[in-house]
Amino acid sequence: MEGNDQMSRGDGFNMTFSERLSRLDEAERNIVQMMQCAGQCLAEVSKDKTASRQAENQAIEFLRKLALAERMIDEQLNYLGDVGVGAAHEGSSYSQLRYKLMAEEKVAWLRDQIVKFRAQRSSDEGSA
Repeated sequence: MEGNDQMSRGDGFNMTFSERLSRLDEAERNIVQMMQCAGQCLAEVSKDKTASRQAENQAIEFLRKLALAERMIDEQLNYLGDVGVGAAHEGSSYSQLRYKLMAEEKVAWLRDQIVKFRAQRSSDEGSA
């Protein structure tokens, strides 16, 4: 499945299935770290003698992890949205099926033209 199912690193395409799972694991780790930062920040704020600089650093780290997790999850959701609507990519057979049906229509049209041409040629030879 890895060879067929690819996404890009920027927008979700050209990335293998295992790479996508790895990115989701990384997003999950970021969420856990984000929650730890939030907990440490709250613990620091709840102390009698708050070290405001440390609480501020934890809050900044929380926001950084939040933005990273949001970006990674958004990337995966965009990919799944593209797959769901049948956008052309290597993991979907929708575009290949569409091209196959178009090719079959062209072949049928060509057959009809050949039959008409042969009929015309036969009638021309018969009248000559």
